[in-house]
Amino acid sequence: MINAQARAPSFRALMVFMLLASLGACTSPQVRFHTLVPLAEGEITNSEKIPADVSSLRLESVTVPPQVDRSEVVLRTDDSSLAIMGSDWWGASLSEEIRSALETRFARFKAGNSETPVRVRVEIIRFDLVSNQYALLEARYQVLRQGDGQLTCKVVASAQAGHEINSLVIAQQSNLALLARHAMAASRALTEGGGCPGKAPEPE
Repeated sequence: MINAQARAPSFRALMVFMLLASLGACTSPQVRFHTLVPLAEGEITNSEKIPADVSSLRLESVTVPPQVDRSEVVLRTDDSSLAIMGSDWWGASLSEEIRSALETRFARFKAGNSETPVRVRVEIIRFDLVSNQYALLEARYQVLRQGDGQLTCKVVASAQAGHEINSLVIAQQSNLALLARHAMAASRALTEGGGCPGKAPEPE
């Protein structure tokens, strides 16, 4: 006859194994990280160049709506609902992602003879990601330069997207590229005494 005490260690080992297995089954899904910073691009086009007397654009500030300024990607599901994607995170906070994306593009526009940069302040009004429909970006921005005053302009950009998060992020990258070109056009208008651009130049 097998002694009950001899069975006890095996029973305890089985219970420990089952507990570990159940904990493994409850493990959270792996987090995927996304960025709004574009991959490196080629030479800038004529439509992206700035006047020779402007040395660069300097991004001073970026603000975003508090509803979406978090680590997780936030989707718009209907007129009144948001969905926080627990398994899809930004590589940095959303405001820092937007700042990095714009600074990456602005860094390509360095030219010139002047040491006085055009300063840019960006306020994101809407940052909507709608699965299987579109990504929408609405922003108000200021371009300022000592001696030339300032312009306050607005841009709304929308790009079609699929149901995957990657598709929505890439669409929003496209919208940020348009915002950068719009700010470039406004900086040119500022130095030439003009007003806000009606439409940013398209890439060649």
